[in-house]
Amino acid sequence: MTSNGQKFLLLLEKNWIIQKRHYLQTLFEILIPVLCCSILLLVRGLVDPEYVEKTTVFDPLPTDSIINRFPVINGERVDHRLAYSPQNVLLDRIMADVSEALNISVVGYPNAQTMESTLMGQNLLAGVEFGDSLSDATSLPEKLSFALRFPAELRYSAGLLSDWETRLLMVPFTPRLRNPYSDDGGAPSYYNENFLSVQTAVSKAIIRERSPAADMPQVFIQRFPYPPYYDDPILQAMEQLLSTVILLSFFYTCIVMVKHIAIEKERQLKEAMKIMGLPNWLHWAAWFVKNILLLVIAISLITLLLCVSINGTAILEYSDWTAVWFFLFVYSIAIICFCFMMSVFFNKANIASGIAGLMWFVFVMPYNVTAQNYDGMSTGSKVGLSLFFNSAMSFAMTSTLRMEANQVGLRWSSLFTPATIDDGFSVGTAIIMLLVDAVIYLAIALYVEQVMPGQFGVAKPWNFLVKKEFWTKKGPKVEDVPRRVLERQNSRYFEAEPSSTNAGIQTVNLRKVFSGNKVAVEGLNVKMYEDQITVLLGHNGAGKTTTMSMLTGMFSPTSGTAYLNGHDIRTNIEGVRQSMGLCPQHNVLFDEMTVSEHLRFFGRLKGVPKVSLADEIDRYLKMLELLDKRNAQSQTLSGGMKRKLAVGIALCGGSKVVLLDEPTSGMDPSARRALWDLLQKEKKNRTMLLSTHFMDEADVLGDRIAIMADGVLKTVGSPFFLKKTFGVGYRLICVKGPYCNRDLLCQILRSYIPDVRVETDIGSELSFVLRESYIGVFQKMLEELERRMTECGITSFGISLTTMEEVFLKAGSDTLLDTENSNGTAIDTTNRNYSLNNMNLLTGNDLLFSQIKGQFLKKMLSSLRSWGTLIIQNVIPIFFVIMSFVIVQSISKDQDLPPLKISMDSYKDTVTVLEGDSAVDTRVQAYQNIFKAIGGSHRLEKVPNTVPEFILEKSKTAISEVNVRYLVGATLNDTAYTGWFNNKGYHTAPLALSLVYNAIMTAECPTCEITVINKPLPYQLKTTLSIVNTGLNAGFQLAFNTGFAMAFVAALFILFYIRERTSRAKLLQYVSGTNIALYWVVAFIWDYLMFMVTCLLYIATLAIFQEEGWSSFEELGRVFLLLMLFGVAFLPTTYLCSFLFAVPATGFVVVMLINIASGAIFFTAVTLLKFDGIDLDDIGNALEWVFMFFPNFVLTHGLNNINQITSTNIFCKKQCDVLEGCTMENVCKLNARCCVPDVFSFEELGINRNLLFLAFVGASSFCVILALEYRLLHRLIDLVFKRKNPWTPAPLDEDSDVSAEKKRVQAMSSIDRNQYSLVMKDLTKYYKSFLAVNNLSVAIDRSECFGLLGVNGAGKTTTFKMMTGDESFSSGEAWVKGVSLTTNMSTVYQKIGYCPQFDALLDDLTGRETLKMYALLRGVRPVDVGNVSLTLAEDLNFLKHIDKKTKEYSGGNKRKLSTALALMGNPSVVYLDEPTTGMDPGAKRQFWDMICKVRSSGKSIVLTSHSMEECEALCTRLAIMVNGEFKCLGSTQHLKNKFSKGFLLTIKVNKSEDVQDQERRTGLVKSFVMNQFGGAVLKEEYQDSLSFHVPQSDLKWSAMFGLMESNKTRLNIEDYALGQTSLEQVFLFFTKYQRIV
Repeated sequence: MTSNGQKFLLLLEKNWIIQKRHYLQTLFEILIPVLCCSILLLVRGLVDPEYVEKTTVFDPLPTDSIINRFPVINGERVDHRLAYSPQNVLLDRIMADVSEALNISVVGYPNAQTMESTLMGQNLLAGVEFGDSLSDATSLPEKLSFALRFPAELRYSAGLLSDWETRLLMVPFTPRLRNPYSDDGGAPSYYNENFLSVQTAVSKAIIRERSPAADMPQVFIQRFPYPPYYDDPILQAMEQLLSTVILLSFFYTCIVMVKHIAIEKERQLKEAMKIMGLPNWLHWAAWFVKNILLLVIAISLITLLLCVSINGTAILEYSDWTAVWFFLFVYSIAIICFCFMMSVFFNKANIASGIAGLMWFVFVMPYNVTAQNYDGMSTGSKVGLSLFFNSAMSFAMTSTLRMEANQVGLRWSSLFTPATIDDGFSVGTAIIMLLVDAVIYLAIALYVEQVMPGQFGVAKPWNFLVKKEFWTKKGPKVEDVPRRVLERQNSRYFEAEPSSTNAGIQTVNLRKVFSGNKVAVEGLNVKMYEDQITVLLGHNGAGKTTTMSMLTGMFSPTSGTAYLNGHDIRTNIEGVRQSMGLCPQHNVLFDEMTVSEHLRFFGRLKGVPKVSLADEIDRYLKMLELLDKRNAQSQTLSGGMKRKLAVGIALCGGSKVVLLDEPTSGMDPSARRALWDLLQKEKKNRTMLLSTHFMDEADVLGDRIAIMADGVLKTVGSPFFLKKTFGVGYRLICVKGPYCNRDLLCQILRSYIPDVRVETDIGSELSFVLRESYIGVFQKMLEELERRMTECGITSFGISLTTMEEVFLKAGSDTLLDTENSNGTAIDTTNRNYSLNNMNLLTGNDLLFSQIKGQFLKKMLSSLRSWGTLIIQNVIPIFFVIMSFVIVQSISKDQDLPPLKISMDSYKDTVTVLEGDSAVDTRVQAYQNIFKAIGGSHRLEKVPNTVPEFILEKSKTAISEVNVRYLVGATLNDTAYTGWFNNKGYHTAPLALSLVYNAIMTAECPTCEITVINKPLPYQLKTTLSIVNTGLNAGFQLAFNTGFAMAFVAALFILFYIRERTSRAKLLQYVSGTNIALYWVVAFIWDYLMFMVTCLLYIATLAIFQEEGWSSFEELGRVFLLLMLFGVAFLPTTYLCSFLFAVPATGFVVVMLINIASGAIFFTAVTLLKFDGIDLDDIGNALEWVFMFFPNFVLTHGLNNINQITSTNIFCKKQCDVLEGCTMENVCKLNARCCVPDVFSFEELGINRNLLFLAFVGASSFCVILALEYRLLHRLIDLVFKRKNPWTPAPLDEDSDVSAEKKRVQAMSSIDRNQYSLVMKDLTKYYKSFLAVNNLSVAIDRSECFGLLGVNGAGKTTTFKMMTGDESFSSGEAWVKGVSLTTNMSTVYQKIGYCPQFDALLDDLTGRETLKMYALLRGVRPVDVGNVSLTLAEDLNFLKHIDKKTKEYSGGNKRKLSTALALMGNPSVVYLDEPTTGMDPGAKRQFWDMICKVRSSGKSIVLTSHSMEECEALCTRLAIMVNGEFKCLGSTQHLKNKFSKGFLLTIKVNKSEDVQDQERRTGLVKSFVMNQFGGAVLKEEYQDSLSFHVPQSDLKWSAMFGLMESNKTRLNIEDYALGQTSLEQVFLFFTKYQRIV
């Protein structure tokens, strides 16, 4: 017994093997992160930090006068007056003082509101707002505050959008000295804007008002000096780059991980492992561990690259590498959980990985949207957005880089410390959020997996979490089910149970009801015995698979139970699973694992001890005949070998109970034989249950056969028992000569058996049913027949037994009654005519219009039905446009600035420095007292020397501390006062001043206080507009995001065409007469219209936002034109790409990635190369020309060009409006930036080049498609290389019939050829040097059904492909109704119908629509279309499903529909490639009936099939193909008589209670047979029945019957049966020569 620990290690080993086999993929997973981070290293290496050697010292600035008095600023006149409010005597006096000090006039207003509106209207210098509460004051209050109201926009500033930044206190990100050359400390410059001078004047006036005698020294303002430093621009560059690099590093890993996990679900591997005893949590745990180990390698390398110093400096210089590694480790956990979550939503691995790749980028969008406005966001919203794990990682990286800038870095100590005061979000927060994300994603994954387990699992209800059963974990109450089997009614259909053996499986009243009261299995009571194979038969939907699923524990029974090896499936499913082997319908194999690894893995899983494992593996390899394939990966095996391996897995580990679900599906007869032998050998000591669709398989393998119908067990017993119970007896088959006298023949037979009747009369064969009760007269009757053969006109005859198929038709059908007189297989073809025989079809232009209509119908229905795709296609561009504008508008600061109180309260943990002697000046003491009053975390440090010396000393030891905590200081000495400030804070200059004035004030009046508030005015209207517009350039965002959206939209179009090509639906349309050019033109027109709808929605969304430059009709028209041409370009290129892929999802994902790469990544590359700072313009321009061949690049590039032109024009127009006498013409002379070309020009920024390239790419791609489809390229290549086919050897010992046919075909004249429906002459096909089809010649007449038999790989399907024009001939010729296939294929198409081997149906159309579309393509007249469709559906018996979508059809009904399409439009030749696969016997019979009608209506049918019986029933002639040539040719009975060796004799001996007696009896029978029938071989012996194979003997039928009849009583024979060997024997005789490809 394997413990969970061992299973876990086993799973890890399996995951490791799979990973190892994808060695390139594994290498990429490790290398891609390294390469991505190497980009950072490259940047790091290229950018050398520059060392600034000298100390940077700044000049003191005076604050007592207005410094800037320009009359016009930024093109606006400034009225240099000062406003104040409210007006009263006291304030008038103070303001008069201010007016005098500053030498400007002042004007008063009654209240703040009035003043604000005046300030907004007239451009005054500023307003001083005292509280409106002072309007009646006569003296000043002790605590006085005043607000200075300057315009929100800075007047003296370089930036386009600079304002007072009152939302922030600290500069968020300054890795180096900020503004090294400005003494005022940079924007917002309180000094240049005259804020400080007004503050000084008002403060002084207030102090004078309170104590007129106070001495007022001059106050200067000065920046802290800065020590020598490295000027390193790298961190600035990193801020955006680092998170992007990490994001790209793991992108590939994510896609691959999702694919690997989802593929196990898609291939049913996961369910199979579960059934073999793997708990679900182990499965996830093993994936988790494997992926985390892989990621640990990657993150360790990344950490190494980030934290190790290259030429003296690392990328993360100050961070602790362990902390960085830990952060990445947590991020890896989140990645894995994200991949788990993505993998459970989809059933197809490729779709899952594609969508996961898309979601990977979607999950970082919240960060991209908000990154520019990072500092304006609340901590809560950052935490909220961190629910998207990639955004959390990006926020953390931003934080880390800011810590680096503060020279702290990411350390354990600073893990929960935000980078700046204004930020509440730290790396620690991000780590917690990543862990929360991981838990959420994992929970979603586990929940969705229970609710939507894919097509193989069993779904729980969506609300299973709230149900009591889930939490209480009690199994269902086990009612005591009696072990004894209940008495059966109708027991003559149930054979007596064998007493001796032990039942390995016993079901007791097993019942299963699905939701909606659909009873799938009803009260099943059956025992299955050890050492036996029990076969379960039943039509589709009879309940076989449900029964199997209950036995494996996938479904739990509704009532009743089953015991496997004595374990109850309800209470002890673990016990059941320990000894169970399962081979499901689909191969449950791991592509990458070898044959021996599979056996090792499943053997260990079932608990084979390590010691005996190697022997076990060898034993099975020998038995499966896979020794030479021991180390071959399972994906390299052929279909038959895969099935063998799957069976081996079920058997290995000594499984006591083995369930095999259709183990031989898809194998050809010889491979099936090999598997049968294996199962016969292995049944010892096991109980085997096998379900199958092949009746002969049931016959050969089944020791007992159980037949179910509609969930009820109908009969159970040995094959012999069933045949005797349900059989009709014998069948006499006569081969008619040219002049057959049917009536005479009947007369002879009737004289012996009165109620004999003709069963079938098809082609050259005539068959009769002989009742078994007349077995005594057979001898005489056959003797007479043998004498009068020539007289009756028959050339030969044979006798065959009831087949299992007939038994099934009776027992498995719905009625078990009146079996006496009904015979389910009567095919009478004399009276019923094929109804659609004389249809008139359209020709010429009418046909063309009909076909166009048919193609449009198909495209329309397919598009509308796949509404999911349609919605996505239309929503994505809208979503991205809205995103662009939301990004832009969320970043743009259109809310007005809040007022900021200039005081220490807003800051935390500051140190203020003070220089001065309190003994000399009381104000020094007052300054210290202020800090005593503030207290808290604010320290005051008295400096021993001067402030600059102290700051420089401190900076050399702890620069990061100075940068963050030393904000202001003061020097108070007798000559002048200086307020020191650190420009790492935005508002430190006024704070330094305020402290100085408060010191002066409190020296006079200790309880007094002056507070300054910076309260900017609301934004002016035009600023609001310009902010919204530039919005960090809406246009660039829009261009980029549109490129992204269209990449996705363009890729969606590929899905339909890959599906249509790979399902062969496209070929079928060509065969139905569609012209190739017509097909592609209609496809293009429809797709283009659909794309135009998307474009119009996109343009409408743009129009709604009325973004400047993207709003007017003309502007939107340009965009629409670009999109229109983009449609012209991308559709044909997408069509071209569709030829490269076989799986729609893969095609979609790859094309999407190519589109994203060409749209977003190439575009970014070119933009970067042409960036001002980087001098690589010429490379940029060269690449731009190359990339012009990618439609997505052209689109993104064109939109960006439009954006650059429009935004530059808007900008220049604004400049121009300010200056007098300026026009757009001469503005170009003033500012070179304004010389932009027209949008439609061929200059670098114009889009004409883009439009031309789009048109050219579209047109050329379309030509390439047509060249491919018309095989022009192939022909060119053949002409150039003059391919000579290797010399074809003449076939050795050719069969006489085959060579006769060849001669007949060679001798035909063209007039003769016109008589025949199909003539092939010396058809040969080479694939490179492999000869697939070798010199086939055959002529098929009207009303003939020609069968092509052969193993997989014999060349049948290749022959069909050549006949339908899907493949070209290497040599030889063929004609349909005299029309040559080599020269006139389009005419041929109108004469042939084709039902391909795999259904070429469009999933989304209903049966009726599919029929209608093909009717239109065939040119059926519009009035007849409906009737024709209904007639075909009725004839082929799928009328009740006609309005279902084809994807909901069962396999059998799909085949019927495919056949209906082949018969549509009255073709002369119908090709049917395995038309009845997946049909149950009943449906097959009806189908055969229909085909006979079609044949007798004069059509020729060419049929391939794996079912010999089908060929016997339908074919007038057949040929067996081996290695691409015919080995024999003729009617079935002719072939049997010519090649079939011998008879089958089955004898059932009377049972005897005494064992010895029984053995004596069987011994007698054996010796009798061996003596009488020369060379008889005992095939099998089972209890009381014996089967012999009698090789060809000289005995005639009559003599053999005579022998058996005369000795029946003497030998105690209860029953016997004697019949001819089947066609299968003939088939196997030839196919053993087939080479394995």
